[in-house]
Amino acid sequence: MRKLLAAVLAATLMLCSAVAEEIAFLRVEFPQGFSLELPADWVQYPVAEEDAQAGVLHLLGDASGEKVLYIEAIQAQYADVQALLQAAQAAPGLENTGIYAFGGVEFVIVDLPEENLSGCLTLLHGQTMAFLFRPLADSDFMMEAAKIMESYVEISQAEE
Repeated sequence: MRKLLAAVLAATLMLCSAVAEEIAFLRVEFPQGFSLELPADWVQYPVAEEDAQAGVLHLLGDASGEKVLYIEAIQAQYADVQALLQAAQAAPGLENTGIYAFGGVEFVIVDLPEENLSGCLTLLHGQTMAFLFRPLADSDFMMEAAKIMESYVEISQAEE
């Protein structure tokens, strides 16, 4: 019985390792002064003019377009991340708000269930940066999104 249990445990660990290695990541530097590790097979999509006017800087995702990351920037209206958290908690439609640190930087975490989005918001170089992942309903993708955000590194001052 112990040999069978040990064999099952070993097989499970090998399977988990194979799944974890299945997704290759590549570090990408953004001109706004940060970098992220993104899945190597992701592509960058064109940002529509109306989305760009709303602050969308980058639209990235898998080839199917089903799993996407919107990176947005708007002029910061908040003195610090705590003020950003308070604003998020007061905003209608946002859920699961709280603060979490990625790469030593504090982010406000929000879910927008009606939009099928989960987001991480922070202040960077006078702007509120939003990293919005869709679909929120895909729990495996939300784990991938967490890995992406854990790779966040500020690399330089934003280009003026």
